[in-house]
Amino acid sequence: MKFLPIVKKDLKLILKDKAAMIVLFLLPVMFISVMSFALMPVFNGGHDPTVSIALIDLDKTEESKGFIERLRDVQGITVVTESDGTVFKESDAERLILGNSYPMAVVIPQEFGKKVKGNEKVTLGGFIDPAQYNTSSIIVKALEGVSSTYSALFTIENMVDNQIAEVNEAVNDRVTEMSDLYEEKIDELTAELDKLAQSFPGGTPVEREPIEVGYMGLETESMRDTLLQQANDSVGEPLITVKEYLGVSEKVEKPDAFQQNVPGYTVMFVFFIVMFAGRSFLAERKDGTFRRILSAPIGKWNLFIGKMIPNFLISLIQCFVMFAIGHFLFKMSLGNSILGLIGISLCLAWASTAIGMLIASLVKSETQIVGVSMMIVLTLAALGGTMVPLFVMPDLMQKIALFTPHAWALTGYQSLLVRGMGLSDVWLNMLVLFLFGMAFITVAVWRLRFDE
Repeated sequence: MKFLPIVKKDLKLILKDKAAMIVLFLLPVMFISVMSFALMPVFNGGHDPTVSIALIDLDKTEESKGFIERLRDVQGITVVTESDGTVFKESDAERLILGNSYPMAVVIPQEFGKKVKGNEKVTLGGFIDPAQYNTSSIIVKALEGVSSTYSALFTIENMVDNQIAEVNEAVNDRVTEMSDLYEEKIDELTAELDKLAQSFPGGTPVEREPIEVGYMGLETESMRDTLLQQANDSVGEPLITVKEYLGVSEKVEKPDAFQQNVPGYTVMFVFFIVMFAGRSFLAERKDGTFRRILSAPIGKWNLFIGKMIPNFLISLIQCFVMFAIGHFLFKMSLGNSILGLIGISLCLAWASTAIGMLIASLVKSETQIVGVSMMIVLTLAALGGTMVPLFVMPDLMQKIALFTPHAWALTGYQSLLVRGMGLSDVWLNMLVLFLFGMAFITVAVWRLRFDE
């Protein structure tokens, strides 16, 4: 039992280390909570709608309303036609998809009802957020299915009406023809009988009795076959079709897997620089290197900047290497603005370096470096959409994501790579990342002690 004092001593050390408690208990709880809330719509897909699409009805007829109701019957899709009591207009389509609000905006054109009732072709507009193309492609298939069945109803209705009209016309023509023929024959026969009766003394005129002509029936089997064949053709070639528009720029191409994954994992792993910054500060503080450096004519600000610049350069190089591998090895498109990518990468490296300096100012031990760094980096990565796409998360989680630098960096990269935007379109992302960095640096300078 000689090992019991060692067990007791180690337990006391662990319990005194707050960072160890965070790693062992708080971090797993936070991870389970964040991931569970983020993926809740996916697991509830069989019960509640998981994807919302914006729908703009320019026709506002009974036919367009009927189409919307059929679309609402599709499981897994929520159709939204208004916001805060204001009905969506056609000019809202770009704002609805580029603001990460909806993966797709569907526009029902004017004269929709008139054309489907008249058996004419009509095209719906489907405006897609390129960053959410995978989700939108599923919605397009659902739209095509609803369009096929809905247009088939009008096609069949028109065909039945036309066939019934043809049958009625044929029957009426036949009855009229037979009636005229019988009338003519009966008149001739009546005239002959009357003439014969008048030739006898005391003969009386012959009175004509009315004769009803009965309907003999028509062959309808061929009509039935024609109806079935035309109905099948209408399902295969529906009146209503969907045309896809990737964003609002003609230069936007269909995104690939690398354009979706490279930005996400780049943003996530750039922030791992915080552990290197923390270990560097801890080692030099422990060895007394800081005290020896400060004994020379070098100010604390020079020492602080000298420690920060290497971490900034490593983060920036990490960004460039990730995108270079994606572009040259996997043929990933870099979008339309290299300057935009450089701008976002500079601000991302600045924010990750700043949070690294913040952690370096807070940690006091090796265990704390690992615990605090992993908790902050992984939790922010999960909240910021690098692990789970933001559009899959509930509305509350998407709002919380705006308080992380990860979300602003990721949406900036996606706007450049898959939405076809330029440097002028991501200035807000760059500004927010810069302000995140300034906030982290301010706290780091306030908390950092070189001689402790």
